[in-house]
Amino acid sequence: MSFNSLIENLKAIFLKSRTWNIRPSKIRPKREVPVSSSLPVLWVPEACQSQESLIVDMEEKQKRKRDNKSVYMNYWKRWCGQETTTKGSSVDEPSSSLQSTTYGAESGDKLLSEHLATASKNALYTSPQIQNEIIVICGEIIQQAIIKEVKNAQFFAVLADETTDISNMEQVSLCLRYVDSENVKQHKLKEMFLEFIPTNDVTGVGLSNLILNAVKRNGLEYCHVVGQGYDGAASMSGHFQGAQAYVRKECPLALYVHCSAHSLNLAIADSCSRPEIRNCLGIVQSVGTFFRNSAQRTAVLRDNINQLSTLPPHHKKNLLAMCETRWVHKHEAVLRFKEIYPAIMAALEELQAVHNKETSNQAVQLLNTLRTSNFVVCLAVLEKVMGYILPLSKQLQATNIDLAKAFSHVDTVLNALNILRSNAEDECTHICNAAKDLLEENGGMLQIPRIVGK
Repeated sequence: MSFNSLIENLKAIFLKSRTWNIRPSKIRPKREVPVSSSLPVLWVPEACQSQESLIVDMEEKQKRKRDNKSVYMNYWKRWCGQETTTKGSSVDEPSSSLQSTTYGAESGDKLLSEHLATASKNALYTSPQIQNEIIVICGEIIQQAIIKEVKNAQFFAVLADETTDISNMEQVSLCLRYVDSENVKQHKLKEMFLEFIPTNDVTGVGLSNLILNAVKRNGLEYCHVVGQGYDGAASMSGHFQGAQAYVRKECPLALYVHCSAHSLNLAIADSCSRPEIRNCLGIVQSVGTFFRNSAQRTAVLRDNINQLSTLPPHHKKNLLAMCETRWVHKHEAVLRFKEIYPAIMAALEELQAVHNKETSNQAVQLLNTLRTSNFVVCLAVLEKVMGYILPLSKQLQATNIDLAKAFSHVDTVLNALNILRSNAEDECTHICNAAKDLLEENGGMLQIPRIVGK
């Protein structure tokens, strides 16, 4: 349809829509209108630009809109790369994305500045709704890319874990493990997170249905599921009523493997159930909480850490928090605590003299506890044993780990621990001497108990 015919059709529609229900008695004589009178001027196509120029203008506007969108999406890529939140903590607080775009416009980004100044309010892409929509779209694009790789690999394993988030919502994190064969010369084993799935049914049947529905929803075949990895909870690992048993009925090739790192965590948790070791870990956590709860205390600790001559300059200079479910974090927290023990003692001695009553009382209590022989000996034992376990825990969580490598790493650590047990007397003497030196360097004295239980 030509441009002129389009105008004629619009005129015809306009004229047909008019109703001329006017009685002859109300028709007035036609008045002569002066030329200078300000009346609306009819749009005459001949007086307008040519069709080609109109098309060019429309294309330029569309290109400008696309450029503005691309500039805005570049900022989103930066936020996603930094793994930072895009939204504020409240409705009234400006979001991180809005603050970033405003700063970019003020810093000389002409395209972004033009977009924020000229775009209509419903096309600024800065509202919370559009931010959520962009996040969902980005997630769908990533999921599609992962599913494409899985389909190319054909066979895969499902990894799932049921957790409760900060809002007390039950959800299952679903991951896929497969071999990326895009590069024929070099195959790469991948473990990719796919999605979070909210759930209220944490039974074996409910979790298995959730996993199977997710596999089917993403266009994957049950016959291509060759493995499943979960923790050791009964609802997951049960031989008859567990999720793995129900998944195995639909996916006969899906062999269940208990997470090796989780198995190690269970063994460590059982070995740390002795009261002395359990209390030592609790004290380490209490000291970390004491310093983190106050900026003043943290500053005092940092100043004392900077004065340590034995600590390399590149080492991190703070205490680590302990995670109740991840023993790797506990290993690192204990090793860091032992490393900066002299600075902790000096900081507590300084804080026990401050005017704040609460800080002073807690500092005195912790200082006396850290100087006890029982605590320091247990700390030395933990440092010795965790020096073997920490590398093993990290290796068992590696993406490229397989059953043969896992057994090899575990056997290596078991052999090392058996050597320690075979030389128990010498090793205990060495640990006690290390604890004695540490106490004497920090104003304490190792006291051997007169009665020792079996």
